[in-house]
Amino acid sequence: MYGVENIQDLIPGYKYNPNPSGWTVFDLYEFTKVFSGLREATILKKQEVDGESFLLMNTDNLLKVGILLGPAKKLEAAIIWLRQFS
Repeated sequence: MYGVENIQDLIPGYKYNPNPSGWTVFDLYEFTKVFSGLREATILKKQEVDGESFLLMNTDNLLKVGILLGPAKKLEAAIIWLRQFS
């Protein structure tokens, strides 16, 4: 996805747990902030979404928590990509 084959390469200097299902709410916040934006990251953080629950989400779930359609589709693509690492 986006020319990145390794999760650790997504944010230089940030060391992710290589298994996204083990990400904390903060880990997911940091990932989402860089990948999609502060608005989406803040929404997911307020909902206490961690890596395990994030991997279970789809566009409808993201829309229900208040994420707009464009960013929701982008995040769903990321979810599908991240599932291969869990």
